Amino acid sequence: MSHPHSSNPFANAGESVPTYVDLRPGYSASALSSLGIEPHHVVVDVGAGTGKLTATLAALAGEVWAVEPSADMRSGFRAALPDFPAERLLDASAERLPFADASVDVLTYGQCWHWVDERLAASEAARVLKPGGVIAILFNQLDVRQPWVHRLSRIMRSGDVHRADRVPDLRVPGHHGHMERPFSPPELSISVWLDPLLPEQIAQLGTTRSSWIGSDAAGRARMRKNLDWYMYEYLGWRDDAVVGLPYQLHVWNARLS
Repeated sequence: MSHPHSSNPFANAGESVPTYVDLRPGYSASALSSLGIEPHHVVVDVGAGTGKLTATLAALAGEVWAVEPSADMRSGFRAALPDFPAERLLDASAERLPFADASVDVLTYGQCWHWVDERLAASEAARVLKPGGVIAILFNQLDVRQPWVHRLSRIMRSGDVHRADRVPDLRVPGHHGHMERPFSPPELSISVWLDPLLPEQIAQLGTTRSSWIGSDAAGRARMRKNLDWYMYEYLGWRDDAVVGLPYQLHVWNARLS
């Protein structure tokens, strides 16, 4: 997903897409329990990427749609989820959703809310959600409370680390320039977990970040050199060491009034 005043960092993800499919973290059904998804619900996964979140949603709800503006990411989605109905994977964006008014029970935004125009996206969410429908904003991120993970994230330039005290702004423009609050105050649930990876896989994970995708050859080589030093010399990892990479999953949810 992209903010209208900036380019979509994943528009030309290209060679990074297969690695994204293999190494970016997924979402457990238990971590989504706060959303109250039922089998009869219509769920739309906005900024679906390669389908990491969509795959879990499809096991919970009977009708799931995926919205993704990047052709490269949609290609990765189809490769990762070949059984997902092709007609439900849509080339669209958070700022212009191709759904009727009051037609959706749950809207999810996994790893993408920071790329959208919040005002337009919140307005569209308020339009397409049914009364009492849920908007969910998810950040599956490295647990940088641990010093070694914080330093790793800095070397990998994993800038998408979102603080628990930064509540998503779901206000929308109203009449006469006043801002309206169509949603209940967002509530946060946090779960922590470990992703077992080899050091080389952690290095490859860094190639799925927007900073890497937008970097030149010299920048990429510099990051890889710094990662190798940190993992193998500073931390003393061996090639065959399985490392539990700590994550925090933040799930913000609010209901349409």
